[in-house]
Amino acid sequence: MAKRRCFSIDFYESDKFLDLSSDAKALYLGLLLRADDDGVVINPKIVLRLTGIETKALEELYENSLLLNIDGVCIIKHWLCHNKIQPTRKVESIYQKELEKLRVSQTKEYIVKE
Repeated sequence: MAKRRCFSIDFYESDKFLDLSSDAKALYLGLLLRADDDGVVINPKIVLRLTGIETKALEELYENSLLLNIDGVCIIKHWLCHNKIQPTRKVESIYQKELEKLRVSQTKEYIVKE
């Protein structure tokens, strides 16, 4: 996992993000920091424990479609809006099977394949 991550100012200033509770915003940022190079967070509950944030913030992120749950794996929907990792530095996720169930939209969002 990388030590540095980016956060898109366009996303940060979007109504979708601004309408979240403070806890959900903080949790989202924590999840961005803990995600692998494909936007997969192996165990979001670790971030909840590290931050002391309640589980309802995680539920809020799922309800607002900022996180996807693919076969029990947490994926940050807007990962590619935030982070572009050079191919020479990218470490492939071990969750390729789950990522194969997604496609990338024109707006660089993960979308579940039909």
